Amino acid sequence: ARVHGFVVEGSIERDLSAKVVRFRVRSTPDGAAGSSEDSLPVVYTSLETPDLFKDGAEVVVEGRLAESGLDSFEATHILAKCPSKFEAKAGGQAAL
Repeated sequence: ARVHGFVVEGSIERDLSAKVVRFRVRSTPDGAAGSSEDSLPVVYTSLETPDLFKDGAEVVVEGRLAESGLDSFEATHILAKCPSKFEAKAGGQAAL
């Protein structure tokens, strides 16, 4: 399965000894309607995360729902979206 969302601010926890990264994903960016309770806990069994993986990052996680019934997602891959390099200027032109 694939889940698209945004990494909840302050939710990233790296367990170096277990080689696991835990974080929460929600459907809207922080600051939008909703709360961290509206998020999905994700467990990623690797310490190798994308360079763009950080609080608030837009991500797609691939994996499956945990069989333990704890309402978490066991991720096998994390894809982080590159933020847009273009911003609109007044007058409708885009600039770097």
